[in-house]
Amino acid sequence: MNVRTARGETALHLAVTARKASGNSHELVSALLEAGCDANIQDNLQRRTALHALVRPLAVSVADPNSSTYNIMLETFEQLARKSDVNLKDHRQRTPLHRLAASGCTHLKTFQVSTRNKWLHIRGFLTFRRLMSTIVEVPHR
Repeated sequence: MNVRTARGETALHLAVTARKASGNSHELVSALLEAGCDANIQDNLQRRTALHALVRPLAVSVADPNSSTYNIMLETFEQLARKSDVNLKDHRQRTPLHRLAASGCTHLKTFQVSTRNKWLHIRGFLTFRRLMSTIVEVPHR
């Protein structure tokens, strides 16, 4: 189930980045995870997990946060985050949350999903708080 391409991508990587499958990506990711695909496998080139790879399509879908595509992508993101080590870093030492913030995604609902999935850890909390304060006003305590 964890067969890899020459670049080290798994079926999960391909499922989340396939343009034609974007409408069915949630169902495809669900089926792959149920079948035993490892969500923590990193590709050979950029050390991205499937969750890292999903950031770009998710950021693009945020352009219309009321669309069904955005909601499906967000569900897929949340499902994949539950099965992944969300603190794995790519070749530039970025977690999926770092990539999401760098993508220009500023929709609060996306970041709420991230925090529900425990993306915050003690060392990253202040960085995340600073990040969120640049996106939305967060009251300081």
